[in-house]
Amino acid sequence: MNPKVLLLFLQLSRITQHQLAKMLNVSQATVFNWTKGIHEMKYTHYESLVDLIGEHNVFLLEAQAGSNEVIAADLKKRLKERL
Repeated sequence: MNPKVLLLFLQLSRITQHQLAKMLNVSQATVFNWTKGIHEMKYTHYESLVDLIGEHNVFLLEAQAGSNEVIAADLKKRLKERL
């Protein structure tokens, strides 16, 4: 997950890195490293976070955080199916 998206989620949900770490069964240092882009989130943690947030909300957070690449990829996929 893009660090900007993760930071936006933490800000909007008003939970701390420590609280998220407990929810995902990782250390607070791990969450810190994700938010700084030092380490990428493992896919299993990403899946757990998506389950927690909801797929639609992840998409909205990505759009809000400026991840236009995600929107472009989704549009391309949808249009490809119709071409």
